[in-house]
Amino acid sequence: MSIGKYRLIGIFIIRPDANSLWVSEADSGKVVAMIINQGVFYRPYVLKEIRDPQIRSVITQTQTEVLRQTGVSNESFRMVQRALRSVVTEGTAKPILTTKVVDIAGKTGTAEIGEADRWHSWFVGYGPYHTKNPEEVPGTG
Repeated sequence: MSIGKYRLIGIFIIRPDANSLWVSEADSGKVVAMIINQGVFYRPYVLKEIRDPQIRSVITQTQTEVLRQTGVSNESFRMVQRALRSVVTEGTAKPILTTKVVDIAGKTGTAEIGEADRWHSWFVGYGPYHTKNPEEVPGTG
């Protein structure tokens, strides 16, 4: 699929005339959510539920909606999850993001801002990396 002179690949836009990849913060979050959910992409939502403040009963609850599935094996996603965890335990994020409070997994990167000696760093990730409680897993419906 093309958008003007750009090709749409998944959720990224790649310029065909340069080695550049444009990714918004929201797009990065979508990719991480898909990795967490082993290839299932859910419609994002802000509120899980609305409760009556007096009696605490649920008035409205957001329903989970699957938008697409990748068809990539769960083992492949588990391998990517382990790699994202190693960024924090052994890699470029280790000096900054290692904490005993929660196991974090993610990806670091740098982005040029158009000047030869200027750039900025970024991190996209999730936590907890390990949990037995499905309610604690980020990015799931």
